[in-house]
Amino acid sequence: MNYYDAIVYIIEDDLEFGAYLQELLEDTGVREVCLFRDGLVGLNACLSDTPDLLVLDLNLPSLRGEEICRLLRSSPHHQGIRILVCSDMPEAQQHELELLKIGADLYFEKPFVEQAFIDDIIRLLTAPDRGTEHLNFGESGTGVFLAKVMGEDVPENEATPSAEFVRRQYAMLKGTTFSGYEILEVIGGGAMGTVYKAYHRTLDRRVALKVFLRSDQDSPEQIRRFQREARIMAQLNHPNIVQVYDTGQTGYTYYIAMELMDQGSLLDLLQKRQLTWDLTREIIDQSAQALGYLHERGIIHRDLKPGNILCTRTSVFKVGDFGISRARLPLEKSEFTRHETVMGTKTYMAPEMMMGKLADASTDQYAFGRTILRLFEGPEPNVPPVPLVRLRPDCPPDLSGVLDRMMHLDPEKRYSSILEAREAALAAFR
Repeated sequence: MNYYDAIVYIIEDDLEFGAYLQELLEDTGVREVCLFRDGLVGLNACLSDTPDLLVLDLNLPSLRGEEICRLLRSSPHHQGIRILVCSDMPEAQQHELELLKIGADLYFEKPFVEQAFIDDIIRLLTAPDRGTEHLNFGESGTGVFLAKVMGEDVPENEATPSAEFVRRQYAMLKGTTFSGYEILEVIGGGAMGTVYKAYHRTLDRRVALKVFLRSDQDSPEQIRRFQREARIMAQLNHPNIVQVYDTGQTGYTYYIAMELMDQGSLLDLLQKRQLTWDLTREIIDQSAQALGYLHERGIIHRDLKPGNILCTRTSVFKVGDFGISRARLPLEKSEFTRHETVMGTKTYMAPEMMMGKLADASTDQYAFGRTILRLFEGPEPNVPPVPLVRLRPDCPPDLSGVLDRMMHLDPEKRYSSILEAREAALAAFR
């Protein structure tokens, strides 16, 4: 693209420095430059109206710059945004984010040389799309200087970009190995983490690798709780629970390596085909057994929903994302908030949780009933929920009533356990 047609967003809490950046870019001829001082506000602007380039500070109110970068890189619809971080970040942290494919295209420390800054911004805006499949090493511009790095012959009169620009762009071409795992692709991301398809060479195994960025705001208690929960989940063994293979931490992240579910979640399944009643029965049966197994061991899921019930090619359904991270795979703008306040997904939260009650087996039961109902609602959930019999008059006898009881506003009137609810639901299919 022509850089003077570009839209550039700046997220910078220092008003004076932000105005300086804005003026610098406008003087260069960029068509539109918008300045945001709050991290969460800036992120939402990027999600609503995707810019061509984001110039990003790290120390921001509401949401740090590393998190903004990670969330955009984890979104299939926004991962192509070119990002320039204009702030101090340790070299080791930059390298780790690059390995995880959630880093910026460029990093500039304050203060910087104006001309070098402008030159590299123009190169970013005129470069091909991110990813090697779009690079043509025979053309001028980005292809030329990448060809130089790759050792190919190019005309001597071509402009030479900064060494930093070449190094960052070349890093995108290299294979990435993180803590022994080769990163293959981003599966999804959300408010608390990014999930990758990864390959462990030593074990010759493909896994789902969930990675969480560490933050200076994390308290020692939060870190201990994560480590304790990760150890507990690694010890679980149930055919309908996603198996955890490995957990660990690096200088800047925590990670969990889990069983790779090749067919995605119930949400993915719904996009491919309409659920039959036989398949619905299997989902209820297998998922409820997994929840019962967790509850017997004192583990509450806390964030059950269609995106957290995963399936295999042979229609085996497994519960995942339970209690370790409360992470979300879909990138939904409405769910961005501070980490300490994210306790579940509003649509599936029992009313008592909305009023501050801690999650327990009864709140999991509500979420499970709401999850099953959600499978028949269409593109958007109904608020308040509509009984299943009104959505699908052909539903099995009594199943609508079972779901209504599981989602009763009074937790005392729900089933005594998830396994009792399972038995009632299965009886409705007979």
